[in-house]
Amino acid sequence: MAKPLQANSKYEDNFHLGILIKAVPVLFLLLLFLVISVTLLQAQTQSETITSSGTWTVPAGVTQITVEAWGGGGGGGNNSKGEPGGGGGAFSKSILTVISETDYPITVGSGGQPGVNGGVSSFGNLVVAVGGNSGNNGGQGGQWSPSNGQTGYNGGNGADAPGGGGSSAGISEHGNNASGRTGGIAPSGGGNGGSIPEGNNQDGENGSFPGGGGAGRSGPGNAGISGTGAPGQVIISWCEPPTITNQSGDRNITYGESAVFSISSNTTSVSYQWEVSEDNGNTWNPLAGEESSTLSFTHPSVSMSGNRYRCVVSTTDCGFT
Repeated sequence: MAKPLQANSKYEDNFHLGILIKAVPVLFLLLLFLVISVTLLQAQTQSETITSSGTWTVPAGVTQITVEAWGGGGGGGNNSKGEPGGGGGAFSKSILTVISETDYPITVGSGGQPGVNGGVSSFGNLVVAVGGNSGNNGGQGGQWSPSNGQTGYNGGNGADAPGGGGSSAGISEHGNNASGRTGGIAPSGGGNGGSIPEGNNQDGENGSFPGGGGAGRSGPGNAGISGTGAPGQVIISWCEPPTITNQSGDRNITYGESAVFSISSNTTSVSYQWEVSEDNGNTWNPLAGEESSTLSFTHPSVSMSGNRYRCVVSTTDCGFT
């Protein structure tokens, strides 16, 4: 039977020194949005399309999101017998650092009724997409500026009376202007502007979602109604943290034996980095070259007794860091 090791005693061949090497029970999960997304089982990107104002709660473990917003389309004019079209809503996009499980306010811009500008869509004050002007107010598309987001594009303009509505901006280019009675055709991600059918006293068509401008009515009489602009939207995308399916517990070994810690995840495209703490978890340092799902010690030394180990698991398929 092993004899307890006394202070200042010397090692002898028949002494067996108990060595305790601990693995931190809860492994820290870090999300990298290098190119996101933020996906489970192939690093799943999650997204939510929001069409009404309210608050949005950041999912647990998520600290980075992408927000895309479209402003509402302006309504066709309603001042005279023939009316110009409304402008399309602008597009704005940003990648944001957020606090997990925190609520953020969201506003979704409404589509303008005839003679009314489209509403502004926003994620707090961090991402803002301006709505298009109504036909009464010149029919200009919503304008993007650098203060509204990291990237963005302008909405298309409505045409003069009797005119179609401008399209909203797309995800990678400005919206298109209306031409005569024909509404602007939206680039990818945007909504078309409304058109006016041929003939007298025709109703203007409504703009298409998201953010298309409404067409004016044709005239020359007072019959017919101008179209309304389409409402905007906000789309939020994020990357789920890696899913951990198994992890090692503490290891209590006898001097001269080996120890193995391991972790497994059902998420693909993950990276691993083991870290060590020699001060009971107050500070952590990466272990050079230990970048697999397994950490092995062959005959660990007595000086390692009481060390703590953890693994940082990261997913790199989401386009975020």
